[in-house]
Amino acid sequence: MEFGLSAGGISHLDQIVEAKELGYDFCWVGDSPMLFGIPCWPTLALLATKTMRILT
Repeated sequence: MEFGLSAGGISHLDQIVEAKELGYDFCWVGDSPMLFGIPCWPTLALLATKTMRILT
């Protein structure tokens, strides 16, 4: 079984890093600037610098 979580933006980076440490397998990052305030690319870039195992 695989586990994942959803992240709405940069404000959720700490939660994603903690989920990675707990063994989560993947996360979804919202891609709607209207809903989340920013494009998904900055969130994904910062996530890539903080994690090595979790898939996005």
